[in-house]
Amino acid sequence: MVKRYSACVNLGLCVVLGMVLFLVSCGPNDNPSFGASRLPRHKYLVGGGMSINYTAKGPGVAYLVEYKTRTILFTKSVVFGQELNLSFHPTDGAFKKKVGRYPRDSEILLYIVPSGEVGVKPE
Repeated sequence: MVKRYSACVNLGLCVVLGMVLFLVSCGPNDNPSFGASRLPRHKYLVGGGMSINYTAKGPGVAYLVEYKTRTILFTKSVVFGQELNLSFHPTDGAFKKKVGRYPRDSEILLYIVPSGEVGVKPE
């Protein structure tokens, strides 16, 4: 009987510990520049597609995102007037390896979060 009780206690502790770890890792997002999806908020969206040409209107952080998989492809600090020219081949193998799908099957978006926004930490 003692052995059975000990196993139940150990299992209970594991379940509780697992729940705590889950809640900590999936808890609320405390960065107001990002939404619940852990991607920049829609108001920071400046472009998208297979070819993106954008000139920064001020300092901030650029986030290139594959929206369907919620993958941030890269972040980059930008300054006023800096040009971002990005293009992707429809069947780019390196892109598929990183994201799990070809660019032609993806939703590639560019967000710029201004430096003055709360929670933004430029590199």
